[in-house]
Amino acid sequence: MKNLLTIIILAGLFVGCGVNMHTANTHIPESAPKAIIDLSASMHGYTDPVNIKHVETVGDFLQIDVSYSGGCEEHEFNLVSNGKFTPTYPVELEIHLEHNANGDRCRSLIDKRLFFDVTPFQNPSTSQVLFVVTNTNKTIDYSY
Repeated sequence: MKNLLTIIILAGLFVGCGVNMHTANTHIPESAPKAIIDLSASMHGYTDPVNIKHVETVGDFLQIDVSYSGGCEEHEFNLVSNGKFTPTYPVELEIHLEHNANGDRCRSLIDKRLFFDVTPFQNPSTSQVLFVVTNTNKTIDYSY
């Protein structure tokens, strides 16, 4: 009974303090790739199909939860931007998740959590950037 009361109190603290349970236990892999600035990148270019289910910042990383069909080949993901910040405050930067399925024709539904180091997307004139994820209708606040 005492343990149950402790669990209820702790759960209440998490909710009351605004802790995001989605990222409360987030482990960012050391191998998380850096986001890429490519001045010639097309922000609306072709990519293999991918469903972006959730996007959020976790410190200097962008966590992207995706699902896609496959299962027979290794899939590759890159987070790219052309580096063109808007002249607004806060500045906005279009970013695009590239997905290369490497010809995978299998049909299993794969869920995956991706992490990207977004420090290359920092703007030296400010401490906040709004990411406009072109594959979605999402805008994500990144403060550093």
